[in-house]
Amino acid sequence: MGEPKITKIIRAQRTRWLGHIGRASEDRTIGKLLNRLQGGKKKKGRPKLRWLENVETDLWEMGIEDWKSKAANRNQWRAIVRKAQGL
Repeated sequence: MGEPKITKIIRAQRTRWLGHIGRASEDRTIGKLLNRLQGGKKKKGRPKLRWLENVETDLWEMGIEDWKSKAANRNQWRAIVRKAQGL
């Protein structure tokens, strides 16, 4: 009916949020969480996908490389979010 697919909306919102946390300084809690290393004992079986891995896969499918430098430029990142939504 002319409405965008929900998957494209979700992909665009995840991409938008990634740009927000990508611009956050490493002193803030959100910056620390994005850049921290996973520690601890590994569980058996296939590792679960993390949120960041899902978003990076979305960006890879769109042909976006080096998202951290592009997230610093808000106008450029806004164009990437629009591309993710399919507008």
